[in-house]
Amino acid sequence: MKSHLLLILIAEGLWSAVAFAGGPKYTKPDVTVPQNWQSSIPWKQASPSDALPKNSWWTVFNDPVLDDLICYAYKQNLTLRQAGFRVMAARARSLRRNAAWRVSTTFTSST
Repeated sequence: MKSHLLLILIAEGLWSAVAFAGGPKYTKPDVTVPQNWQSSIPWKQASPSDALPKNSWWTVFNDPVLDDLICYAYKQNLTLRQAGFRVMAARARSLRRNAAWRVSTTFTSST
């Protein structure tokens, strides 16, 4: 058994050496790169809009469809406890559905 394992390891080692030995050698492409890079758009200082509301940021877009979608999403959002109960209910349904595949035994006594 050990000799078979040693033979397999040697064969794998030789195979990987042959597989990775061949192939094209890497040559660096000839590309001219400038020393310094400059953007065509001039740099400017960022101006954050801290005065804008953070909790309902989507209202900035003035899109009633987006407002409706966000409202719908908030209504459908579950608490962690509700999500846990749904997982437990799904597991119970799965157990019930797969109960026919489980082994069942019955005992009867006769006197």
